[in-house]
Amino acid sequence: MTRRSFLAGSAALGGCASVRSDFGGSGRDPAALRIAQIADPQFGWDYNRRRERVKGPDGTYYGYDLRTLEERIIPSVNDWSPDVVLLSGDMTHDVNRMAEDWPRLLREFKAPIVCTPGNHDIWPVSSSAVDSYRGVFGVERSSYRARGFRLVGANSQVWWRKAAPKEMREDHERWLTAELDAAVAAGETPILATHVPPFVEKLDEPDGYENLPLEWRRDIVEGVYAKGVRFWLCGHLHRLLVRSYRD
Repeated sequence: MTRRSFLAGSAALGGCASVRSDFGGSGRDPAALRIAQIADPQFGWDYNRRRERVKGPDGTYYGYDLRTLEERIIPSVNDWSPDVVLLSGDMTHDVNRMAEDWPRLLREFKAPIVCTPGNHDIWPVSSSAVDSYRGVFGVERSSYRARGFRLVGANSQVWWRKAAPKEMREDHERWLTAELDAAVAAGETPILATHVPPFVEKLDEPDGYENLPLEWRRDIVEGVYAKGVRFWLCGHLHRLLVRSYRD
């Protein structure tokens, strides 16, 4: 990936990626920041009757998803020995079930964790919904520093569908600006992570379920780009997608 590349949307369950400090490649280079990304596990979502998928031992799709993560994905992530695990949101389909298993699952990861809440984690957007998320995952915004990088996990719910209170959005934007400025001052390469991607196909595409509001989108993207962000890792899309900004 070149220095002018910009990862605008990526979604995967149990995906792993390495980023080298010189942007020249990937793999097990000791200079690489190793990120294991898990996006949209969404325990309990019965989409299209799951086609050929089976239910879990408890007879529910929630049980199937829980078993898949606990028996297959978490062990694989731990075996890969990432520097950091990125949980990219939508942890359960029903927000009321978020506290059932995730406090225990978080302890099963061996690496530090950065969380970015999704629309199934904080919705409707309110201070009480944020507090509920914090009760399970600790914080709704955080950063992790290693190998000359700073992974900044932001809360895209403050922008998505313009649903958040203005003061919440402005507070979050001040925090994000401060994190990116701190990365620059420290000589670090910032990597941004959110649940919702800024855009899916192009920067000026119409507003929709899968992107950030057009009214704010260009300012957000150009603002973080100006502060050195060249990688933006997302969830939400339920598919792997790579887009570039300013090729």
